[in-house]
Amino acid sequence: MVQLVQTYKISKNNHYKQFLGVFLVLAILLIIQINMVSALEIDNIKDYNPLTKTVTISNSFLKIYPLDVVATIKLDTPINNKVSVGYQRVAEFTINSNDDNYLDALKSMDFYNAKDMKSIDREFDYKYKTTENYNFYTYKEICSVSKNLTNICEQVIDETIVKQRDKWVDYTGKDIIKGEITIGIYTEVKKNDYVEWIPTLFGEKVEEWATWSGSLNIGLIAYWNFNNHLIDNVDGLYNLSITNGSLDI
Repeated sequence: MVQLVQTYKISKNNHYKQFLGVFLVLAILLIIQINMVSALEIDNIKDYNPLTKTVTISNSFLKIYPLDVVATIKLDTPINNKVSVGYQRVAEFTINSNDDNYLDALKSMDFYNAKDMKSIDREFDYKYKTTENYNFYTYKEICSVSKNLTNICEQVIDETIVKQRDKWVDYTGKDIIKGEITIGIYTEVKKNDYVEWIPTLFGEKVEEWATWSGSLNIGLIAYWNFNNHLIDNVDGLYNLSITNGSLDI
């Protein structure tokens, strides 16, 4: 009887050890699976803040449980960006990536006619924003009297000031390294364009952004309506008029 009880206890302990071993193996596999999933783009999830126009891309476990943040992307231009006709920067957004080198982050770009949402083909370029130095000159007038007592004046450089300005450089790849970068979308804008652009960034399609519209009037300082050649004053934009060849404001 004692031997039977001891055999039962040993058998029970063995079952318990087997169960504990299986549990530990499953736990380790689960941890490995989570790490593998965090590296899979297919399980990325997206969150959008309409107030800041910011998209947050995160890893997830089976698109159920959010893990670490992969990147945040903020739209810097208006939701409906009005631009002039020609080769223009129609949009820009700032990426803050937490991945050392995210492959194919700028995966694809789709364009649609926003009036009927039909797909359109449009060639475009990515450029990234950097800065460059340039010289800004201030001038002063120097006058002198010539031999025939004529006053001669000329403008000469008084001071050279080094300033900075934005510079946009071609971005030829689709990978994004860790850190912050501002990307611009450049394309040939046509008259009466009303285009919705939908990028796929870090594996997620961003449908919350945005459109551009093209117009000949963007960037104009003034124009005049030459409807009547018999009058001296010609009405124009901002109630400007032209009299005797000069602009009156």
